[in-house]
Amino acid sequence: FISGYQADLSKQKAEKIIDALNNYKNANQHYPDNLNILVPEYLESVPNSSMDWFDEPYRYDVWHDGRYEFSFPSYGGGRYTSGGFSN
Repeated sequence: FISGYQADLSKQKAEKIIDALNNYKNANQHYPDNLNILVPEYLESVPNSSMDWFDEPYRYDVWHDGRYEFSFPSYGGGRYTSGGFSN
């Protein structure tokens, strides 16, 4: 069972990662190939979401057109996604 607290905590962690992605893009004119590139300059470490018994990792994909998708499991099933952000 996933609680509302877990969902809120995952969203807070996601916001920090999205801020780091945007800061990286502002400095490098593109998004990183993976989240580990953000460490240590933009994040201390890449956190896992709090949406599963074992803290499932966030999903991050960079598209060839310069956009990315960032997501994690949502409360009640499915996935919560940031959508595709463009440069």
